Amino acid sequence: MDNQEKVIAKKWYNQDGSEIKRVIAVLLVVIIAAAGIIWYSSSMSMPGEVKLNADINIEEADRLVQKAGYIPNGEIQSKEGFQYRYYESSKLYRNTTVGSSVGVATDPTKKAVMFAHYFEDETEQNNAENPGAVFMTVKKELSSRIGRKPGETTTKDGTLVWFWRRSETTQVSMLYKKDGAFEVRFEYFNP
Repeated sequence: MDNQEKVIAKKWYNQDGSEIKRVIAVLLVVIIAAAGIIWYSSSMSMPGEVKLNADINIEEADRLVQKAGYIPNGEIQSKEGFQYRYYESSKLYRNTTVGSSVGVATDPTKKAVMFAHYFEDETEQNNAENPGAVFMTVKKELSSRIGRKPGETTTKDGTLVWFWRRSETTQVSMLYKKDGAFEVRFEYFNP
């Protein structure tokens, strides 16, 4: 009986490298999980989107937008309860934008930030009732990336808006500003 206990003890305490293999396996699982989380969070950013939040001021929003590669076009301006900064045109969704802007609400009770891209459709007859090819291309691309079709609503002045609610604090919207010109807007707000 004494010999049998020694055999069992030898089996349990034998350094055959299995502990190291288990540690390596656990580390690999942790590394793969971390890589997946990083990939998922970075894939959440869409073309033309700059990760902003409603609690930043115009200077911080401008810094982040410039860091993302957008070139300023003019100084910071104030109008309609927002501070704005405009940027030069860029290539987005296989089309060239007219320009972009970042806007931050000046009312501290209504914290909101938006980053918008402005597009021209091929003819002036394209509008919310008759969307043009550029509009439809961008809408299809956004629907594909977000994974669902947009909802529809109208503003106080009757403008039709297509929107995708991405989270409690983030929304993507598309709307015609005038015939032949529309915008894609990334909106960040506090719930």
